[in-house]
Amino acid sequence: MDWLSDCPMSVHSSFLSPSDLPPNLDEAIVIANMADPPFNFDGLGTFPFYLKILQLVTAVVSLGLHSDSLIARFDSTAEQILPYVVFTVFMIINTVIIFSYVLGQKMPELSMRIIAVLGCILYAAVCIGIMKVYRKFDHTANVKEHDRVRWARAPKVLLSEGILAILNSILYFIETCYSYYNNRTITIPKNRKSGT
Repeated sequence: MDWLSDCPMSVHSSFLSPSDLPPNLDEAIVIANMADPPFNFDGLGTFPFYLKILQLVTAVVSLGLHSDSLIARFDSTAEQILPYVVFTVFMIINTVIIFSYVLGQKMPELSMRIIAVLGCILYAAVCIGIMKVYRKFDHTANVKEHDRVRWARAPKVLLSEGILAILNSILYFIETCYSYYNNRTITIPKNRKSGT
């Protein structure tokens, strides 16, 4: 790493010429990271990390509950598919974000906020749709013999799924507020002297 110690400090703001290229890939990566320092990163064991794990767990449980609640009669295909899409997409997104925490890679704060706001809105919409199906559930419907057990527990499953959806919406709202509060920038204008 002798080459790195001889590197001028101006490397942060200028391009390297071909003669300044590092002799191996490891040193090139170090130089690239010096030129592009990581954003403020919350590491393992912090509140945002545990929040992401909780969001992932609730998404996985909600997905399993939704699979069991499909015996209930949904009014439209959209009511039936939207929970699957939301649960699956945020399960994948949270898994990627958790891996980024574990690997110590930077995550752009604006992207994290957008994901959190979308999660809050979409989980609230899913909760509204599920609670609509729960309210209209017909306990006296005539169902096939082999579906009676699933039909009997469907209201409890729908209610549990709705509670987890609103819980996840609240978790994403908390994440949005936490992210904004901890990463906001305050610009204080300089005092100007009057010219008169």
